[in-house]
Amino acid sequence: MSPVEDGKCRSRGIAWRPGGERVDGNDDEGPYLFRLNPEFVAELVALPDDRVAAVAAGWATAEEWMGEPELEFIAQLIGELRRVARRAVADGVDAYCWLCL
Repeated sequence: MSPVEDGKCRSRGIAWRPGGERVDGNDDEGPYLFRLNPEFVAELVALPDDRVAAVAAGWATAEEWMGEPELEFIAQLIGELRRVARRAVADGVDAYCWLCL
């Protein structure tokens, strides 16, 4: 199973832990800028539309969510991450994600 679809890697993928590199230089209070793991980016690029809902359901089980997340929100998040990943690959650059808590 792929890093995008596997349960443990899925939740870590959202948190950008498996090889994602923090590149912002800020303190622990953030905001944070992460270079996304190239394997995670490749899996997002290859993720077909008909699998987004199933992946969102899996991502919803991650412990990192505060409360119970809405599946529609997670599916939209996956769609946006996939859009960024596809653009980065098409342009031959790394994909990044900015995060502010």
